[in-house]
Amino acid sequence: MLKQVEATLYNEAAFVPLHWQDPSWAAKSNVEIGPIINGMNFPYFGDLVVK
Repeated sequence: MLKQVEATLYNEAAFVPLHWQDPSWAAKSNVEIGPIINGMNFPYFGDLVVK
């Protein structure tokens, strides 16, 4: 039965993520990290501002 399930998953190109939670980012209060997080929840460090 498991071989059939695995074959179906393989044939249908099923995707199983390796972790189940969105990444979260933290920084000190003098780092403006909010504006640099993009839609995929990953930081773009080119626009990072530290006061």
